[in-house]
Amino acid sequence: MSRTFRLRPYNEYRELFSLPKKKDFADLTKNVVLARELERLYKDIDRVEFVVGLFGEDPEDGGLFGDLLSRMVPTTPSRRSSAIRSFRRTCMDRAPSPTTAVSSSRRPARFRIW
Repeated sequence: MSRTFRLRPYNEYRELFSLPKKKDFADLTKNVVLARELERLYKDIDRVEFVVGLFGEDPEDGGLFGDLLSRMVPTTPSRRSSAIRSFRRTCMDRAPSPTTAVSSSRRPARFRIW
């Protein structure tokens, strides 16, 4: 799925959300069998696909998800506003202009990102 939709590798998303990159497979998960199988398949932690890393990472203390998914889908108002600021800071400068021309013969279509 990650390749089909051309998603970046898992560790790149960690960087985009201001989280440290995982250094190795044991850092991703405490499950030794899973870590060994991921290492066999991917060879390098920086090649792990986004969705695989997202659901392979260990959950945060007392949580259901790992730190990346928790950062991406915040559940409290303070985490939500922090995630929005982080997204704007890291992604908005790379996004296309919010004003996009539909065609040269028509007025520009305007849409609001946030």
